[in-house]
Amino acid sequence: MLFSVIIPTYHRNDLLAKCLDCLASNVQTLISDDHEVIVTDYGSLTTAEEMINHHYSWVKWVAGSHNDPAANRNNGARYAQGEWLVFTDDDCLPDPQWLEAYTKNMTNGMNYLVLEGRTYVDRPRKSLAETSPVNETGGYLWSCNTKVAF
Repeated sequence: MLFSVIIPTYHRNDLLAKCLDCLASNVQTLISDDHEVIVTDYGSLTTAEEMINHHYSWVKWVAGSHNDPAANRNNGARYAQGEWLVFTDDDCLPDPQWLEAYTKNMTNGMNYLVLEGRTYVDRPRKSLAETSPVNETGGYLWSCNTKVAF
């Protein structure tokens, strides 16, 4: 297996479901045998386990460490079977070519330990209080779109 996609989540099943819909095998252009999806859930009141079991049987749910998102990314990495760790957040909507784009960058003859993908906002802000990380040209390594050698 090439990629392990790791998604930390905390009480945001509605957003997580939209993210997982984008990672489904009939949506991603990379064949599903080349990647797995791991949700590391550090919810304290509720979790996404039941939703995943009923609607996303291809996703591996694991209990998180009840710390912050970074600790839960590390928690998800413990369960990873892929050669590469790919991180996104539960409120992100990966493009259909997201994983395939990483493979294309891996086959260009360069040896990378970390790759970062483009992060953009798909709509105008609804209020001045709304913020989003944007990484159009690289160099920020936002955790919502990074691939790391494992």
